[in-house]
Formats: sequence, C-alpha cells, structure tokens
Amino acid sequence: MGEKKLDKLLALETLKSEISQNSFDSLLNELGFTQEEFDRRMKGIYKEYDFILALHMLDICKSITLIDETYSSVFDVYSSDVLVSLKNGKKFLIEIKSTDDKSYSISMGNLNNRINYAKENNLELYFAISIVGGFWMLFESSFLLKNKGKIRIDDFRYTKLREILNVKSYAFSNYEFVSIFSTKHDKHVIEGYNFEPYGELSSEEFRYNGKRVYKIKNREKDKDDFVKAFMFEALKDRAANQNQNIEQLGSGLTKITETGTEQCISELEFLLSPINHLYGNKKSSAKNYLDHLKDTNKKIEYDIHLIRKLLSTLNPLPIEIYTENDINAKKSH
Repeated sequence: MGEKKLDKLLALETLKSEISQNSFDSLLNELGFTQEEFDRRMKGIYKEYDFILALHMLDICKSITLIDETYSSVFDVYSSDVLVSLKNGKKFLIEIKSTDDKSYSISMGNLNNRINYAKENNLELYFAISIVGGFWMLFESSFLLKNKGKIRIDDFRYTKLREILNVKSYAFSNYEFVSIFSTKHDKHVIEGYNFEPYGELSSEEFRYNGKRVYKIKNREKDKDDFVKAFMFEALKDRAANQNQNIEQLGSGLTKITETGTEQCISELEFLLSPINHLYGNKKSSAKNYLDHLKDTNKKIEYDIHLIRKLLSTLNPLPIEIYTENDINAKKSH
C-alpha cells in the first residue's frame, strides 16, 4: 500500500472516535473505501506492524527497511513490504500477509509479479503469513508457487521461521495462572495492569508442571518477578482461551484461574503478547509501541534474549518443536 494512502488510513482510524458516523462515512467515500474494506485494510496494516516489531525484537537484523510503495501503481511495480538484511549477511524481501481464516491465498498473477520483482533485484522473496488471527509462518515464494498461492495451517510443518529467522516454537502442557483482581485502586500489584471489569492485578501465581514459577502479591517485595508476569503473557492468553474460571470473592475482589494444556507457542507470541497488554488494544499495540520507541528515542526495552532466559528457568524445559524444514536444514549441515 502506498505510504500516503497508509497515512490517510491511520489518520482516519485515529479520527474515528472523534467524529460523527456521517463525517466518517464521507471521508471513507473520499478515500474510495467501504466500511468493510477499511476494517480489513486496517487489520492488515496492524498485522504488518506486529511482524516488523517482532523482527526488530529478534535481534538478528542488521537493518529493516520499509519499502515505500506510494507510486508503485504508476510505475507498474510489485515491490514487497520489507527489505531485511540479517547480521549473518543474508538479504531478502518479505511480503507480510494476514487473514482471520484458516487459510490464505494470493492470485497467481500477483504472486508471479512479486517474484519477478525480487528476481530483477537479485533478492530472495519470503512471505510472512498470519492465519487464524495470529499464527505466523514464513515461506519461500517458491513454496507458494508450488501450492498455487494457497497456505493452510497444515503447512506449518514447512515454515522457515526457525531456519531463516531463528524463531523457535515450544510445546507446553500442565500449567496454571491464578490471579486476583481488585476494583480498589490501592490494592494493585502492578500499576496499570487492568482487566475490566474486574479492576487491577492484586496478586498472581504461575504454576508449571505442579511447581510454582513465581508469585507476586507485594509491589515492593516481589517487583523482580513483575517482568515474568509480563513475559509469560503468551501462555496466559492461551490458557484464558482454553480454560478460564472466574470467581467473585467479595469486597471488590475477583479470582481468575486459567489452565493450559498441550499448547504450541512460538517466540513471536512471547515477544508480542506483553506489548498487546501494555500499549493499547491488541489491534494497534505494535504500532503504538513503535511510536513509543521513536518518541522516547529508544531502540528497544526487551528482546528475545530475555524471553529465552526466562523460558530456561522452567522445569522441565518446554519441548522445542521442529518442523520438517528444520530437520532437513540440520541434515544439510
């Protein structure tokens, strides 16, 4: 998408809550979008920010260059979203795509045009694809060509996330979060950690394979464990979707127990989940965080190394999941 149209869409998204529906519809019409198309485009834009932020936090990139496609249609160019140069010297293009469905598809004409653009610039082309709302995979463009432009969840066994970007995935089972939330503002443990309508976090315990990993219940005494509460958000999110029990304790207190079994989680989720909770709603949190880094002149506040250090404290260690591509890559070396 052209940068100018992207800027207009983001500006319109910001204005959405501040103007009347009639004014919003009028602006949509001027930009040539229906409400449905606008919503779909915004979802795609924010997913691009998710993956770009995750790339940065993986600490393997020498540079990440966002490609300006403002005049692509004028010059009949089918460029990609990002040009990536890794610290190991590998350089390639990435096209970032997303869908809430269980499969993704691209027309063969569009695919071939993007492959030709990459070849003309002597670069490999990869597709980073998020399906079912946030399950990321990475494929060479040749894989999509062989699959006639279609990617399904079963294609995970061929993802090149680990081989190319060193992104690991893990299998977890038998873990539980027990959290107490309070509507009394003087009871919170982590300031700003809200879960409406239950209030702010008053205490939290995380148990893995029957053993306590941490328990926080005092702002000062347990502050060293706060980072764990945020870094394990991906596990907590998965458990919440799988088995969540909410119990009212009275006096403005609510106990929430979330239990997870047999979950497959990639490091991309561990990187992005804390951002989702700290920097706005889950839709725009990655962009909000990138804006925060820019405004504060910071490079990053945590990265993959912290995630891996915390995961290494779990006993037993979570099982690393290897795809067929990972196994074949190891054999070739």
